[in-house]
Amino acid sequence: MGGPWRAGAVALGLAVVAGCGARSLGAPRPVDLALALRSLHDLWDAHGGAAAWRRHTAVHFAYRASAEDGSAIELREVAFRLDDPRFLWIAGPGGEAPAPVKLAPGLRHGGSAALGFALGAARYLLCLPLASSAGRWEVRELLPPPGVEAPRALEVVPRDGLAPLGPCRLHGDPATGLLRRAYYLSEHPFARGGPVAVDFDDYAEVSGVRCARRRVHWRPEAPAPGTLDPLEAAFAPSGPSGGGRRVILREEVEDVRFLSREEADARYGVPEEEAGTP
Repeated sequence: MGGPWRAGAVALGLAVVAGCGARSLGAPRPVDLALALRSLHDLWDAHGGAAAWRRHTAVHFAYRASAEDGSAIELREVAFRLDDPRFLWIAGPGGEAPAPVKLAPGLRHGGSAALGFALGAARYLLCLPLASSAGRWEVRELLPPPGVEAPRALEVVPRDGLAPLGPCRLHGDPATGLLRRAYYLSEHPFARGGPVAVDFDDYAEVSGVRCARRRVHWRPEAPAPGTLDPLEAAFAPSGPSGGGRRVILREEVEDVRFLSREEADARYGVPEEEAGTP
């Protein structure tokens, strides 16, 4: 997984979880390289294909988020370049030009850890399957915990050093192939402390890319005695068993637009290292 980050290419590490030395959302299993890559490519194709993602240089969209702690944000524009994972551009509801924000794993926004997490994760979650087709990612094949019946699954891990997300276990919709849910671990102050689920809904196709316009993050609540514990509940494709869910973050995107290199350079230029913090 070494070497410089390169746009338009993905450095994939297929790994047995026990040999990774990293946290994971599952138990190890022998890796069938061909099968794991085929599963990953199928997921990419359901969302428009890696080529559709890579033909663009940037994307921008209107964005709203509200968190369990009462913090909320509405931005006229959030943007990122697909060829530079270091920055995000944001513009409030007024007429100001989008300003670059330097990303970091523990980002906060206006003192809010929840909103900092949401903004920091935006470039990864807008279309998580296709985001994993470019840049540094590790891909793992997982087994569910003992006694839990679940289909084989993929786990993708961003390795650019800037993501607030850790390992993400992917659950596709059997009917459409689209990503329906992901479970992730995080060391970010907002999301640390065990698995978090994010549900993807209201898909739309934009410039050949299928993106979910609504995301809901939640934690499994304590199940009833004798039912699944929270970690096992996180592996059940239908959601928690014997317990509820606690919604911790809601996100919505609208007016998604992908940009060519010429459009991206004209609108955002090449960001400076000293970009501000929100």
